Amino acid sequence: MSRGEKYAQALAKMRESSWSELHSELVEKTPFGAEMLVLVHPFWYGREGSDNTETCPVRGPRTFTVGQPRGAKCQSRELWGYDCPFDQANLSADHRFPFSLGGPTLGTNLIWLCKVHNGAKAADWHLDDPRPQELAWFTDLLTRVEHHVLDELRT
Repeated sequence: MSRGEKYAQALAKMRESSWSELHSELVEKTPFGAEMLVLVHPFWYGREGSDNTETCPVRGPRTFTVGQPRGAKCQSRELWGYDCPFDQANLSADHRFPFSLGGPTLGTNLIWLCKVHNGAKAADWHLDDPRPQELAWFTDLLTRVEHHVLDELRT
């Protein structure tokens, strides 16, 4: 089973489990498997409108506020394995792991893509197929989600 498929299976379990139950199950079963990314999904916090607001309570603003670096090129090679043949003039700062699935707006989760590749990527978690332990932002975000979930249980 691919890491993307394991993530999808964990997404399916998300609605029938509490965050703590799912966390315990995933840590015991496969610590730092791709399915762990489900634990930072917006389902667990700010569920209503968390993807449609400019600022999310756990992972910050939705958009990057950085300018395109001089000489930057579309990073399609990192996702698809080939150099981009399209216009490189106006690249977009995109979330490597999608914001809609819990990816934070941090430099460690930023990828520069041309208009064509940005549209092609959308929110598909299968492309990058990340391992959480390789994501510089994952542990900190997981801790913030955990605190948010536990705070909600106390109120």
